[in-house]
Amino acid sequence: MIKRNKLGQFIKGNDSGIRFGEGQKGHNMLHTKEAKKKILKTAFKKGHIPWCKDKKLTEKHKEKLRGLRPKAQGEKNHNWKGDEIGYGAIHVWLKVTFGKANKCENTECPNRSKIYDWALLKGKEYERKRENFIQLCRGCHIVYDRKPYPIRFSEK
Repeated sequence: MIKRNKLGQFIKGNDSGIRFGEGQKGHNMLHTKEAKKKILKTAFKKGHIPWCKDKKLTEKHKEKLRGLRPKAQGEKNHNWKGDEIGYGAIHVWLKVTFGKANKCENTECPNRSKIYDWALLKGKEYERKRENFIQLCRGCHIVYDRKPYPIRFSEK
């Protein structure tokens, strides 16, 4: 018989059954002592070496695996949404397509920051167009987002 203590935890009443794998989805069931021994005998033990350890793929096999499915990137991908995407997806697209921002395009930048961002130009929409975005250091980006007057940018 299985009982619960004041905290709601299971405690053993008699030896007719043992709760095994308590709290794990699909394993919250009773097992007899014999069943538990059988389960523990077949389970992976500490120090178990998997069958694929130290096995290397040949170059021929690697080429075959690479050629199984063509890359479906950009407009070829079945999940392509065009310009109907959000803030995060636009920034991922910028990073993948043009790389991580690595310079400040503000000509009057004091060059105090070493962190660079892609910033949306004022009056532009979040679209997949490089001309809608500029690279700014973090300091210039904060100033650009707060100030009403424009920053002077270097030519691309």
